[in-house]
Amino acid sequence: MFAPDVGGPLYQVSADGGTVKQATKLVIAVASGQNASDRNPYFLPDGRHFLYAEGNGTSWGGAVRVAELGDLTSRQLLDVPSNVIYADGRLLYTRGGLLMAQPFDPVHVKLSGRSAAVVPELETDEFRVDGNFTASAPGMLVFRGLAPVDANIGLFDPKTRAMKVLATHTTVGLARISPDGRYVLANRENESGQARALSLFRIDGGMWTRLVEGVSSDFTGLWSRDGRTVASLGPSERTIVITPVDGSQSKQLKFAHGSVPFLNYWSADGRFIVGDVQNSGAGWDIERLDITGDMVTPTPIIATPSDENGESITPDGRLIAYSRVTAGSAPQLRVARLPSGQPDVQVSESLLNTPWAGRSAWSPDGRTLYFIAASGKLMSASIDDGAELRAGIPQVVARAPGSLTSIDAAPDGRLLLVSGSPAGPVPLTLFQNWTQLEHP
Repeated sequence: MFAPDVGGPLYQVSADGGTVKQATKLVIAVASGQNASDRNPYFLPDGRHFLYAEGNGTSWGGAVRVAELGDLTSRQLLDVPSNVIYADGRLLYTRGGLLMAQPFDPVHVKLSGRSAAVVPELETDEFRVDGNFTASAPGMLVFRGLAPVDANIGLFDPKTRAMKVLATHTTVGLARISPDGRYVLANRENESGQARALSLFRIDGGMWTRLVEGVSSDFTGLWSRDGRTVASLGPSERTIVITPVDGSQSKQLKFAHGSVPFLNYWSADGRFIVGDVQNSGAGWDIERLDITGDMVTPTPIIATPSDENGESITPDGRLIAYSRVTAGSAPQLRVARLPSGQPDVQVSESLLNTPWAGRSAWSPDGRTLYFIAASGKLMSASIDDGAELRAGIPQVVARAPGSLTSIDAAPDGRLLLVSGSPAGPVPLTLFQNWTQLEHP
C-alpha cells in the first residue's frame, strides 16, 4: 500500500504484482486548491484491517482512520494525523511533539483507557505528519529525539569582513532584518521553554520581544517594506495574519483558493506577497499572492514539474533567485527575470538543502547574489542583467562564519547571518521495556 502523490488517497497492489487499485477514499472536506492526503498506512495483525493518517493540508490537521482491504469506507480512530505502530497491547502515535501510547484492541480495532506520554521530545515532520519512532514486541522501542538548536546571530560586512555578534546560543534557525536595519525578526523558543513565537530583537538594545504566538517551528515572518507590519501564517496555511509591530490589532486574510506555507517577499507597494506552495502532481511552485482585497488570490510565477522554492527577490523587484530540485538531484540555485520567470540561468549546483527561504540574499543594488552552499559556507556571485542574463563564477566569501542556516540583507549592505554550532547527528535511542516510560 502506498501514497503516489502529495495529495489524494492510498493505493494498493499485490506483493506479486498486478493491477493497482484505490485503497482509501478521502473523507476530510477541504477548500478548492488544498491538498488532502492519505498516507502512513499500517497493517494490523489480521492482515486485512489497516490504519492510516489523513491530513487536511494544514499543520497537523486531520485524523488517524481505520479501513479494510476491498472497502473504501473508513472510520476515525484518533483526532490527530500520525504514523502508528501496534506493540505490547498499545497503539503508539504522535501528538504535539510527544510520543503517545494508548491501550488498543486489534481484533475489534478499538482504543481503551487513557493515553500516556512515552517520549517528551520526538523528532517529527509536520509535512509528512509522522514521528521518527518504531517498536516491536516484546518491549523494544527505538526513536530519535529533537536536535538541539544552538545558533548565533550576527551582522557581517562583506566588504570589510567585520562581524558584529548580536545574539548567541539562540533557538533560531532563520532570521530576517527590518527594512530600517533596527530589528531582527525570528521564530524563537525562549529559555523558559515557552511555546515558539515570532519575536523581535532590537539590535541597539539586545532584547527579545514576543510578537506573534503559537507559530510552527519551520515558519518565520515577513517584513513589510515600510517595516511597520509583519506577515505570518495563521492557524492554518489558508490564512495570512498581518500584525503591526506596535502591538495594535492584527488582521487575517483568507485564501480564495490554495494555501502557501512559506512567505518570502513583500512588494514595495504592499500589493502582493510572493510565497511557496506545494501543488498536487507538480510539487513546489512559486506564486504571487494578491493581498489588495478581502481574499488572498494566488497566481503562479514559476511552476514546472521540478520543485521551485526558497526565493529571494532584488529590492527593485527585477530579478528572482530560487532553488530548483529535479527528482534525484541536489538543489540548484537559479536566477530569472520578473515578472515572466524567463530567461533563467544557473548560478550554482551547491545550495543548502532546506525547504524554506533564507538561503540567498541580494546586495542593495541587485548586482551580487549571496547564498549558502551545501557545506554551510557563505558564497557570492555577480549577476549581469544586461542584454543577456548572466551569472559569474561563485566565490567563497572570506572570513564569514561557517555552518550557516540563513542569510538576509540589511539596507546598508551588511548581511544578517544565522550560524549553527555543529553538534553532529542526533543518535537513535533504544529502550527495552518501554512501557515503564509511560506518564499520564
